[in-house]
Amino acid sequence: MTLNRRQALKTAGAAVAAAAIAKPAIAQKDPILIGYLPALTGPSSSTGIGINRGVQMAVEEINRGGGVGGRQLELISRDTQSDPTKAVNGAAELTRGHKVSVMFGPINSGEAIPVVPQLAKANVPQLHPCWVDQLTDAKKYPLCFRNGPTNQQIGGAANRYVVEVLKKKKVAVISDTTGYGTASVNAYGPMLKQMGAEVVYQAHVDAANPDLKPEVLRMQSAGAEAIMPWSVNAARNRNTGRRCIRTISARFATTRRAISQTVPRTSSAVCARRRST
Repeated sequence: MTLNRRQALKTAGAAVAAAAIAKPAIAQKDPILIGYLPALTGPSSSTGIGINRGVQMAVEEINRGGGVGGRQLELISRDTQSDPTKAVNGAAELTRGHKVSVMFGPINSGEAIPVVPQLAKANVPQLHPCWVDQLTDAKKYPLCFRNGPTNQQIGGAANRYVVEVLKKKKVAVISDTTGYGTASVNAYGPMLKQMGAEVVYQAHVDAANPDLKPEVLRMQSAGAEAIMPWSVNAARNRNTGRRCIRTISARFATTRRAISQTVPRTSSAVCARRRST
């Protein structure tokens, strides 16, 4: 039986339903194998660890309630280590080696960008929470679903706040160098221009760069009336590799305070503050 997007979206658990429908040859009492690609280590683990707890709890709750159609869910995980190459390798292992019926993740756009077409080619249903617009496409990736907002939705809200609420027309847009960060800046700059704003400064910066003062001074020199930083990662110390509490957004705030810069800063940076371990 062929599964299309309309059929899958009629169910609350679209991806799990896809697994049950798309592969009827599996014995009906065998567990439904779900591949899972969280970032449990590396820079993106600040969000990956939290998402992982929720996923584990959800699987346990569903299984206690009898599973899906009488079948238990079996989660098979591979840590992407916040690395797109490892995400691709993990997806290959889970689909080819473990023959999973459906994939959840990756949970970071930079990792999902190469994995989404990979899973589409393998005809494996996928659910992910990533924002980058290109990561869902009903024609190119008919079995790929997103359970989060898109860049257009997030960027539209943030841009409207800057332009319509704060009444700022000269904006600096900056990000880290991840797939999410670069895609966000590339999407939001044109959106701001369509709203009548001027992007006076645009750049991508290394998330591990300890000194953001030059960037802040460039934005100031360009006449920025508002700053919009977009970042997904907790920063890491270049020497120790340990996660720092201060993300790019937090370090921008600290740098701006140090030089008494007071222009508004707004974004929807996906970063959770955690203690270094």
